[in-house]
Amino acid sequence: MGFKIVTREDRRMINEVLTELEQKLNSNSLPFDELLKEVQKWEEYFNQIEIQDKSDYRKRLDLIRERASQDLEDKKIKEFVPEKYKYSGVFIDSKGAKPVKIILSYDHLFLSRHYKFRENLTGAKISWRFERDGKLYLIDFKELPSGEIFHLIKPANSGLVEFTWRDSLNRLIPQVYNFHGNIAKLELLAKWGHTCLDGLYEAIQSGSGGVIRDSNSLKGDEKGLTQISMDQNALEVMNHAYKRVPRLSQVAVTLADLYYN
Repeated sequence: MGFKIVTREDRRMINEVLTELEQKLNSNSLPFDELLKEVQKWEEYFNQIEIQDKSDYRKRLDLIRERASQDLEDKKIKEFVPEKYKYSGVFIDSKGAKPVKIILSYDHLFLSRHYKFRENLTGAKISWRFERDGKLYLIDFKELPSGEIFHLIKPANSGLVEFTWRDSLNRLIPQVYNFHGNIAKLELLAKWGHTCLDGLYEAIQSGSGGVIRDSNSLKGDEKGLTQISMDQNALEVMNHAYKRVPRLSQVAVTLADLYYN
């Protein structure tokens, strides 16, 4: 089956339309969602007159769609949380008091906890980053007092995560756990982040599971942790993360699949 012959008038009209769409994209003169509707309309027209998939016209239209889609997503992220909000306090449950900090920035939430080691009075700060859909994106580890920061889990290609381990973290893991490899310890740390966030969410929503207290020494623009109950964006992330159980499956020396049951 052959292709229809695109006339000179068709080519002139298409080129003018694509140029106009490109100008609208570059000048932000048309809302991105409206621009995407225009792209869809002209894509349907391309199909009607059987413009070839590999044609320059298709490539230009595809590029306009990709850029407009990304710009629209970026706009939504900035509208979700236009600035950082910081909360500091203590979460008290049946296992004791947990000093925590939460930072909400754009479309993600950071939950941070400090852990003290008995040896040499050293310690660590571990931060879990949760995306807007409630899934873990990365886990950071900050050694104290040196201040060195390491990514225990960070995104890699093909939807996998790259992982590493610090031997000093072994002091965090109770000896009663019988682990086979560091990947199992990292999975436990991932679960700790979710468990802490679950407890906070339950305390906010129903008052069960624990008690939230504000920090006695707020710094700079920090707010008391109890005020997070009025932050609808933070509650949205916490709701999506609630009761999710992360799993890690090693697929290479430093790569793993991070998934949820």
